[in-house]
Amino acid sequence: MKNIFSTVLLLTGILINQLSFSQSNPRMQNPIYAQTKFFDDFKSSQLNRSVWNVASHSIVKDKYQTNLFIWVDSVATVNQSNDSLNLSMLFYQNYRTTDWNNNPITANFIAGSLETFQTYSYGVYECKANFANQKGSFPAFWLMSKMPCSTSYNNEIDIVELKYEDDTPTLDNNIFYWPTNCNPNSVGHGFKANTFTWGQPHTFKCIWSPSKIEYWVDNTPLHTVQNTGQTEYPQLPQRIILSQQITMFNTTQPIYGIVTPQTSNFHWVRYREFFLAPEITVPSLICSSGTAVLDVDPSASNFTWSLTPTSLFSGNKTGTGKTATITAASGASGQGKITYTFKMPSGEQFEAEKTFWVGKPNNAQIDMMVMFGQSPYNILCTNTEQIIAASHPNVQQQGIDYFYWDFGSWASYHTGYDMGGPAPNSRPTFYLSGYPSSSQVIKAAAHNQCGHDVSMINAKSKTFYAQNCFGYFLAFSPNPAGDETTLTIESDSKEVIFDETTEWELEVFDQVQTLKEKKTKLKGKEHKIQTAGWKEGVYFVRVKYKDEILTSQLVVKQ
Repeated sequence: MKNIFSTVLLLTGILINQLSFSQSNPRMQNPIYAQTKFFDDFKSSQLNRSVWNVASHSIVKDKYQTNLFIWVDSVATVNQSNDSLNLSMLFYQNYRTTDWNNNPITANFIAGSLETFQTYSYGVYECKANFANQKGSFPAFWLMSKMPCSTSYNNEIDIVELKYEDDTPTLDNNIFYWPTNCNPNSVGHGFKANTFTWGQPHTFKCIWSPSKIEYWVDNTPLHTVQNTGQTEYPQLPQRIILSQQITMFNTTQPIYGIVTPQTSNFHWVRYREFFLAPEITVPSLICSSGTAVLDVDPSASNFTWSLTPTSLFSGNKTGTGKTATITAASGASGQGKITYTFKMPSGEQFEAEKTFWVGKPNNAQIDMMVMFGQSPYNILCTNTEQIIAASHPNVQQQGIDYFYWDFGSWASYHTGYDMGGPAPNSRPTFYLSGYPSSSQVIKAAAHNQCGHDVSMINAKSKTFYAQNCFGYFLAFSPNPAGDETTLTIESDSKEVIFDETTEWELEVFDQVQTLKEKKTKLKGKEHKIQTAGWKEGVYFVRVKYKDEILTSQLVVKQ
């Protein structure tokens, strides 16, 4: 059964609805959302001449303005068989006929071509064809406005052309602008692919929108032409044209070296017109309930919706209409999705979907690591300040705004939070001085507007280890200090021996990082620091010994 689809909108109301949305709207340029307005799969034995106009009684000249071939409407040049439209080029010496003005015309070749009566504009144009690819062949799938040149300019889009006029058949894509007053000097540009596998069916596609034209072959993109305001960028509605043209191959050979007969087989052709693409409005985070609303082309109908995964939701999980009420299941946490389906006047069904987060964040996705550490990033060096950074791959999606922590026995070594990270408190700082436990399980729970795991049972856990990373550390006796304390450079490794002859430097800073004391060229592992008259508080001590920087904290209490 022949499958031909051609829609002409005659109802004024439908036309008004269509024109109420500008084609410059980005939502009117999405190739996923384009409905079929024309389709022919050439499955019957006869061409549908109510759709197609077959070219005839016109001459095509070569580049020397010599008559090359004549378009002829006959079963020899245009016919349907084996589920395809067959367009042929034939040698017919001194073929004679008359043009549309009844003037005699003569050429040595005849060929077949046809075009749609209807014109089409922005959308997706596709055709599956097996092009004849011997010398002199010039089949094409193209568009042209075909306006009267005496009163209008014309546009042309060559979706695909095979030209065998040099050493190998090429694949060409072009756009052209033909000026008013029948001026033959066109403006345009194109692309040429000199290597392509012909001799088998291919699917050619052109996506034409107000912003760009994309050329595709077998779902692989070839070229893109951006609309930069250039004269040749097409704007006029155009006819779909299928043709088996002829081109000169070699002027030194008889009859230009053209091989005949040759036939190109067109298996199907389709045009899909853009419509206003769907847009779903839904809260990005749903704690208890929310509403989703679909906005789509006014001509759409038969709306349904569904929620997945169903375990995240209670109440209705499917429904009809553009508006959906979403209710979260008790204790649910995870990524939810709403999927809408709808039909367009073509009878085709489309769908649109959008994801959102339900409930509290997913703590399992939290990662914790020691910043500026070494792999496996779970070692905190003693007697120096270090940072544990929490990260989450879906902070924005899950609406994470805070982290809750359980530091266990290391809570007393927690000194604050470093700036940066996905939330204000995502980077806790530690100073492991003295003799902390050698390991500690630290837990983190992410928070959003729906809350967090208060019990920390489902918090992310990771074991961190305390280690003397530098060989030496600073000790104070006493600490807290009153009027005086003794600083000692110590080591917990028997293999590390302090060099009594090496000079070292000492700096002490107060709470606002003001330098309180500085000593240079010190020797020996001990040094007395006079703290009489110092304000009570925590002081930061920095020692430069050999190539190492040792830091610690000194508490002063008067």
